[in-house]
Amino acid sequence: MVTWKLQPVYTEKGKVMAPNMKTVTGHEGIQQLMTGMHKSGITEVELGTDKLHLLNNVVIEVGHYAVKVGNSQVVDNDKSMVYWKKDGDT
Repeated sequence: MVTWKLQPVYTEKGKVMAPNMKTVTGHEGIQQLMTGMHKSGITEVELGTDKLHLLNNVVIEVGHYAVKVGNSQVVDNDKSMVYWKKDGDT
């Protein structure tokens, strides 16, 4: 079982659109994606934020990521974009 610390950040409608993979939705789908990545040998995904755009109850995060295996060997890195939308009072 993968210990996944980001799960509380996503709502049940949350989506992850990982490169070259189908879009996954909700806590269970995102957990399965993360578990599959771990089983494939990925040991770390490093995320970085370069810029934030604030629009009412939406934040668009422009950043970058690095996927690592083994002893922190980078096997993929690229740009990223996250669309955050306020859900309820949280």
